[in-house]
Amino acid sequence: VTYSATPGGGGQFTGQVTVVNRGAAPITNWQMVVALPYDTVSAVQNAEITDQNDVLFLSPAPEDLSVPPGGTVVVSIFASGPTATPAECSFNNVPCR
Repeated sequence: VTYSATPGGGGQFTGQVTVVNRGAAPITNWQMVVALPYDTVSAVQNAEITDQNDVLFLSPAPEDLSVPPGGTVVVSIFASGPTATPAECSFNNVPCR
């Protein structure tokens, strides 16, 4: 699980959480947590989102219900604000790098 951010104009950025399934079984019913204090999230791609006080709880989008063995899912977070690096980032309780 890795996190990266790409700056955009006007204080905007795109954060990406990339999950690679290196196991032999699919990963289903996953949950991702990304804390972006003081930021405003405008959209998320490839996940369903619940935003609670700048902490994003992300779950699979209908087209990405599982991550197959050897497969990858990339969740993009479109936001603006000062915190391009999350205060917390995890996937199924595994910290992002």
